[in-house]
Amino acid sequence: MITRLNNLKKIRKAVQFTPACQIKVDSIPNTYRSVLFGIVFFPGLFLTSTLSAMENPYPLPYQCPVNKSQRTPGISIVEKKSQPLGKLEASAEHIKRNGKKAILDGEVKISQGDMTITAKNATIDRDKQFLEAKNGLRFQSSQIAIGSDYLKIDLDNNIINIKDAFYQLKEQSLRGKAGELQISGKGKFSMEDASFSSCPPDHEVWAVKADKIIIDPEKGRGEARNMTLRIQDIPIIYLPYIQFPASDKRISGLLVPTFGSSSQNGQEIAIPYYWNIAPNYDATITPRYLSDRGIQFINEFRYLGDNSQGVVTAEYLNGDDKATASTPKDRYRFRLKHLSQFNQNWKANIDYEAISDDNYFFDLGGDLSSSSIIEINRQASVEFNDDNWHIRAITSSDQTLNTLEGPYRRLPQIQWQSQFPISSLAKTQFNFNGELAAFDRDNAITANRLVIEPAISYPLDWLAGYIHPKLKYNYRNYRQKDPVGVAGIDKTISTPIVSVDTGAYLERNIRYNDKKYLQTLEPRLYYLYVPAREQQQIQLYDSFLKTVSYQQLFQDNRYSGYDRLGDANQISLGVNTRILESDTGEEILSFGIGQAYFLTKRKVSLQSVPGNIFNVNEDLQANTSPLLADLIMNISKSWRINATFEWQPDTNRTKSSSFRFQYQPNELNVVNLGHRRRIIASGENIEQLDFSFSWKIHRNWRLIGRWYQDITNNKNIETLFGAEYDSCCWAIRIVNRRYLSVPLSPTGFPIPGSSGNYNGGPSIQFVLKGLSSLGGSSYLGNSISGYRDPYEVIGH
Repeated sequence: MITRLNNLKKIRKAVQFTPACQIKVDSIPNTYRSVLFGIVFFPGLFLTSTLSAMENPYPLPYQCPVNKSQRTPGISIVEKKSQPLGKLEASAEHIKRNGKKAILDGEVKISQGDMTITAKNATIDRDKQFLEAKNGLRFQSSQIAIGSDYLKIDLDNNIINIKDAFYQLKEQSLRGKAGELQISGKGKFSMEDASFSSCPPDHEVWAVKADKIIIDPEKGRGEARNMTLRIQDIPIIYLPYIQFPASDKRISGLLVPTFGSSSQNGQEIAIPYYWNIAPNYDATITPRYLSDRGIQFINEFRYLGDNSQGVVTAEYLNGDDKATASTPKDRYRFRLKHLSQFNQNWKANIDYEAISDDNYFFDLGGDLSSSSIIEINRQASVEFNDDNWHIRAITSSDQTLNTLEGPYRRLPQIQWQSQFPISSLAKTQFNFNGELAAFDRDNAITANRLVIEPAISYPLDWLAGYIHPKLKYNYRNYRQKDPVGVAGIDKTISTPIVSVDTGAYLERNIRYNDKKYLQTLEPRLYYLYVPAREQQQIQLYDSFLKTVSYQQLFQDNRYSGYDRLGDANQISLGVNTRILESDTGEEILSFGIGQAYFLTKRKVSLQSVPGNIFNVNEDLQANTSPLLADLIMNISKSWRINATFEWQPDTNRTKSSSFRFQYQPNELNVVNLGHRRRIIASGENIEQLDFSFSWKIHRNWRLIGRWYQDITNNKNIETLFGAEYDSCCWAIRIVNRRYLSVPLSPTGFPIPGSSGNYNGGPSIQFVLKGLSSLGGSSYLGNSISGYRDPYEVIGH
């Protein structure tokens, strides 16, 4: 990206004198642009240097830096190329010619493209082969401004020397000083006694200093020696040597370290190293010191091909000092995520993860979200898609944590979905869905399952309503094998499914506060008939009871998967109303309420024991379903309300409910209030209250916090409170948090007998705008819905 310095010897033939006291140069070495690109790209990635206390005699325009997230450089195959800069022109008030020497005095101006150099005096000597500019030297471009008092170009050796250069980077808003700046003929240059900061000159909170900086534009990298970060002129961090990018090319080198602490792991320090292996391969290697556990190595390898991409993550902790009888001394995690897109129809995915023990995330996760992981993926799939077909072949061996019996392996599972219009029958639609799967698990019943599910429908739609009759035929064949030697239990089940979905669209125009709205009223009736079939001899391979919701009232099976097809002779009634802005069509409110009425008693359940038709999670003897309601309300662009409600008419009590309120007038201010209540299968009542906020209370101050409480057990789940101070060139965030870590069962509830323990502690993040940040706070986005971290360190 740095344009090479042209052969300066060509200037001897390029200088022409004119009566108008102007010098026109057809071609001149691009030394100044070399300085520009070298300085622009080096500072924004690492910690380093401090400004001289010397007052800048060349005041340059200053602006506050724009907040930018620090990103690990992305990998790509195409590299950018430099562009020609065009003709250089020079002018002055007075020009004196003495043989091969030209002396320019007064209002000297040299320009090329968007680059401009001004000075009081300049000299071009074709005999001694040098160009010299001095006294009030200024350099301006779209990206940088430089002030100095002396510049000299050695035309024979293609070397530029600038002394006491003060510069201001416009894009990063970094300013600094170089005691001496030297640029070679190939554009490689070095700076001695170099420094920079993004703070205004009269309020320099932080600054960075390096004894020497060398930048090689051909290799796209630079190096610096004896670098020191100073805050309030106090040295904080010293690095004897470091590399950094000098262009948009990626280079190897240290990234910004992070610091933290927690009651689970003690003090934490992570120092990542970025390894630029190739244009489409890179890796980040991070040693992580945990004072209570030891040293953990976290490695991430990324690759990018013409039709594929992926990430490989490997973590290893050798000799955990806090290992218990249930956890190994050596702990690890490995994950591969791969995607191949062969063409517009075919693609393949791999998502494989392995950990050393079930408590890995609980101990080493670092926040409430990661410590609550209950399952990890181990699967690979191939998919085909076109206008009529969707075919997916998958093999999986997922691992469920904190349980002796994991999910069934699918070796493999082939699923297909298709839809064809029958042209001879006008609107008639034909669907052909199904799957072929092999389920396997150690010391358990295994099976091969074939499902074929053709369907025919004749949808009738018009402006005021619709009728969608549908006839489906469900065929299932199981070949099961019992590991204890009992003869295989083969089962073939054929079940017709009849449904009629009908509804109406009613609407009216309303006006509120001189604004026009459209309100709809959408009553819906859904009839479903599925005869009961004996299914208790079929093991549960991938089926479970779906979460009850308003939308589930209009589905043809209350169970997921194919191992259970719920019998039904029922009518579902519901009504939905919506309010939309007439001009934009934006939805302001959506409210739906409905209930299913069972015309006969249901018999099918999840139980696999003959004679027991009851399921602990559902009441098969009920005459009606719970009364279900969903509410989505966008009062304005700032106010949002989401609520769900499940009321059981037989017991006259609320079985579950949720409410979430959010007020977010802008990116930095947000308030959330949530309440959840649920009665689980054992009859236990779970009730939680969640309040979080992020609010700017002053031009420079913002408060953040969360209070997440288990009301039933009077136990705090998570509490955090902190403050952020944000100035023109730096910011600081101080947060103290405390969250409850509890091992969870596969159902997402605490393991019986596990009371858990509290984790967390104070954390400090110091942000140097235009440079980088120290510390990390990614957990804030997980804890506070809608929270935006303007200084978040983004990995990839």
